[in-house]
Amino acid sequence: MGTINVTITLNDQKEEFSIAYVNAVASVAGCSTTRATRLVDNSGIDMTIRSSNIFGRFSHPSLDVQLKCTSAIEIEQQQEIIKHPIPVSNYNTLIKESCNPIILILVIVPDDIKEWIEIDREKTVMKRCGYWISLSGNESTENQSKITISIPSSNIFNQSSLNMIMSKIANGDMP
Repeated sequence: MGTINVTITLNDQKEEFSIAYVNAVASVAGCSTTRATRLVDNSGIDMTIRSSNIFGRFSHPSLDVQLKCTSAIEIEQQQEIIKHPIPVSNYNTLIKESCNPIILILVIVPDDIKEWIEIDREKTVMKRCGYWISLSGNESTENQSKITISIPSSNIFNQSSLNMIMSKIANGDMP
């Protein structure tokens, strides 16, 4: 019987790290996550976050997430904006209104994978962080392959921002 060689690429590792980051934030915020099936992933949704502890006009708000992970990032300090190119197909998914609101979470990691996580007896540190943005309702683009989006550097994806987003959704608002 032959062996099967499976190569895990750096992009695979970035995807798994970004999923772990969102899972960690969601767990601290009291939310559950579901990783998308291949068919849903192919339509631009990587995971869904659901809250069981936030109530408003609607109970159990739910949020779809598209994930990106990069170490190559451009931050405009004067404007406090993070610029990142994404495929137009992903942008088109993010600008459409849907039953479940959808946001993009861009997880930024160091260049050297050995620096992504630091673990000792006192702490586990995931290096850098994720930023979120809702592009729902944005204008379509005439670009053919990529479009550069701008994310405010204040939009750090953490338990507070996730609870705020879920609260808005529970009250019938968009994030």
